[in-house]
Amino acid sequence: LTSITLPEGVTSIGEYAFAGCKSLTSITLPKGVTSIGVNAFAYCKKLTSITLPEGVTSISEGAFTDCESLTSITLPESLTSIDECAFSGCKNLTSITLPESLTSIGECAFDRCTSLTSITVPATFDLKLLLGLSVPDNIQIIRLPMETTKAVQGSKTLEQSDTTNLDNAGAAATALHNLFS
Repeated sequence: LTSITLPEGVTSIGEYAFAGCKSLTSITLPKGVTSIGVNAFAYCKKLTSITLPEGVTSISEGAFTDCESLTSITLPESLTSIDECAFSGCKNLTSITLPESLTSIGECAFDRCTSLTSITVPATFDLKLLLGLSVPDNIQIIRLPMETTKAVQGSKTLEQSDTTNLDNAGAAATALHNLFS
């Protein structure tokens, strides 16, 4: 099994639906899918890219765990949650763009994504969602459209330009947490 095109009418991808399909390289999901189940595509070692259709609101725990060849993920504007370890171990993923609609991200959603160098978010994205996220050191948080934002709490000021380079992700998360809490 190397390629899958699911028919119209499918509304969810069940738990472990395609887990362990080691030769699967591509999948086409129809409009109407709203959720990706627990470990639905886990261990699909040759899956290189996935585009989730508009309408998907949740990606469950471990949905794409250890999809080692995954280099491209397109997330829809309808997405509200990414659960724990959803993309854990996607070691060839270099960047991801998170939609404004996102309201929760599991702490280890991108754990062991050792090539991840940037996360792009809209200017109005709630940066608190990135606190405590397990990501590689030196990751860049890119806010679009490119503009400078300033956060002020008491006498503390944090200016954030178009790109924020987190040399020490833990220290940066603590600083953001202290500033916004």
